[in-house]
Parts: sequence; structure tokens; C-alpha cells
Amino acid sequence: MFQSIDSNGRLVHVSNMWLAILGYTRNEVIGRLWADFLDDASREYAVAQVIPELFRVGFCNDIEYRVLRSDGSIMDVLLSSVIEKRVPTAANRSLTVMHDISAEKRLRAVVSAHDELWRVTLHSKGDGVIRTDANGRVDYLNPTAEKLTGWTNEAAYGQPVEVIFNFVHW
Repeated sequence: MFQSIDSNGRLVHVSNMWLAILGYTRNEVIGRLWADFLDDASREYAVAQVIPELFRVGFCNDIEYRVLRSDGSIMDVLLSSVIEKRVPTAANRSLTVMHDISAEKRLRAVVSAHDELWRVTLHSKGDGVIRTDANGRVDYLNPTAEKLTGWTNEAAYGQPVEVIFNFVHW
């Protein structure tokens, strides 16, 4: 999705894709504040920090916002902008691209919940459990494994699993 705002934060252009995805007509959005289409937290962040910084510095990258669709639903987006420098007599405006990251955020939340469930399960298990990443580096020791190895979870994190076992006296 593409949009452009002026230095006052008012929409001066939106793409047809922007309109189709968010469900507005061009007449409903052109001339309105971009922040009007954001949830409260995103609006506050945009007005107080992002938009002033954008026009001061000339760009912003990977800003997460929650955008309000015309039906009231919320879409999570990642936004990047640059300021188009125009002839001296014309006002500067942003050239902005937004990417819908709603599905990615939902997936991250599910993965995080599952990771927490596994962590709680492994933490309470009576057996020593050492979990590693795909490269064989420790990313979790449960309390029993800490006692057996003499390593804390924090100290073992990122270490090759062989290093942990080299210090264990069986």
C-alpha cells in the first residue's frame, strides 16, 4: 500500500490498493490527518514522535502501526517513508509504503505462547533437560539440568552443548 502525507500529517495521496484493503473511498481520506486512521497508541506515537522526526530527518523505516479499517477492524502494518524534496516553492511530502504484518504478528503470538508452554513444562520436569538450537548451542537448561551440570541457564545460553558436558563429572 502506498500513501503520501504533507508536513502537517494530512493525506495527499493514497493508492488504489490502500483504498481497497482499508475499505475507504478516496473522498473519505484525502485531506484528513493520517493519524485519524490509527488506533490510540499508534496515533499518539505518530503525532508525538514519528511524523515530526520523519520531516526533520527525511526518512523513517519499519515503523509498526495499528491501522483502523473502515469496518472497525485493525490491521497491523510496517511502514517506511522518505521525504520527497520538491522545488523550493512546493511543499515537501512523504513517499510511504505500508506492508500488512497482521498474519505475521498473529503467528509470532502463537509461537510465543507455545514456547512459553514448553518452557513451563520443561522447567517443572524432574529430569534434566538441555535444549539446543539447530547449531547445537544451548538455549535452555531446566533447573534439574542446572543442578546436574553446575551451569545456570543464563551462563549456558549460547554455549556449544559440548562445553556444558565437558564440565560435567559423571
